[in-house]
Amino acid sequence: MERQAPFRVAVLVDTSSAWGRRLNQGILLYAERNGPWNIWVEPRGGSETLRIPEGWSGHGIIARVSSPAMARHLQQQNLPVVNVSGIRVREATFPKVSIDNDAFAQLAVEHFLDRGVRHIAYVGLHARPYSVDRQEALARACEAAGCDFLVYHQVPDQSGRRWLRARERLGSWIEGLPKPVGILAWAVRRGGDVIEEAMHRGFRVPDDVAVLGDDDELLCNSVHPPLSGVVLPSEQIGLKAAAMIHALMEGRPLDERVITVAPTAIEPRASTDVLAIDDTEVASAVRIIRNRASNPLSVQEIADTLAISRRSLERRFQQSLHRTMGDEISRVHLERAKLLLATTDMPIPAVADASGYGSPEYFARVMKRDTGLTPRQYRGQHQGR
Repeated sequence: MERQAPFRVAVLVDTSSAWGRRLNQGILLYAERNGPWNIWVEPRGGSETLRIPEGWSGHGIIARVSSPAMARHLQQQNLPVVNVSGIRVREATFPKVSIDNDAFAQLAVEHFLDRGVRHIAYVGLHARPYSVDRQEALARACEAAGCDFLVYHQVPDQSGRRWLRARERLGSWIEGLPKPVGILAWAVRRGGDVIEEAMHRGFRVPDDVAVLGDDDELLCNSVHPPLSGVVLPSEQIGLKAAAMIHALMEGRPLDERVITVAPTAIEPRASTDVLAIDDTEVASAVRIIRNRASNPLSVQEIADTLAISRRSLERRFQQSLHRTMGDEISRVHLERAKLLLATTDMPIPAVADASGYGSPEYFARVMKRDTGLTPRQYRGQHQGR
């Protein structure tokens, strides 16, 4: 017999960030498909206290559990809870959905290496375990790739004079880094700090210091130069968390109590638009490939544009980047297509056209060959659509 009354679900996730809003959207999308649900959500910032209101009566809770006090508050509700926080809280023993930090780090390292940057650094916060988790994942990815890795920890309290001293220490650390260097910041605001301090010290961003953070369109574009960002799979986390709470409210066992979701795309902006390649002809070829990511392109066209023999260019390209020009053209087109599938609602034929593929059919074959998924399946995995 089908349930008649809607489930009542509280969502304690901040609505001030792009991460929180997209996560909430994933929950709403699941409820729309599997409801009806009555969802209680209150607009809140990331630093504000999120609590179940007195007198609320429901069936389940999805929450970003950020402190022991919050974990205890949720336990007192005697309801199923799913945690969507990457923060390690010992008291939070709830089922959990969070970001796969190893996949995040791998994506970041590949982004820098594709730009010829082999010195990689991290600006984190030692007081935040999830920042340390990401640092450790980045260290593993750098070790696997054989590139240098350095760390800078910020102090938590950065108000007034302490803020000025912290910025000075950050600037001095940047000065001492080998150049060119790629820096991953643990938060968008810290990415902005890195950009400002690097430029204040006379370094060029991105030529000397390339900077990457999480993707938040508003905050990333408020920095100059705009900050490149790893696209967080927030909507997918919301979908999976909603599926988990649905099972718990119905008394069904969970297949997994801890799920991690991998980010798969980076929104490239000016802060990492660098090519640290000694061979100027190869660097020009790479820039042509990136600038033509939306259009069909052949190796011969690039050689003709640069007025150099195709054979010589291909040999030098292979020596500099350890892959063929054809491979790089295919990679750049596919990465653009994956980004559009993961972050837009463009029809699939339009995605194919905007990614330099001659036809939707050819695009579908390439996607299936390289990802194991059709374009529709890939979008479904990353947007739940």
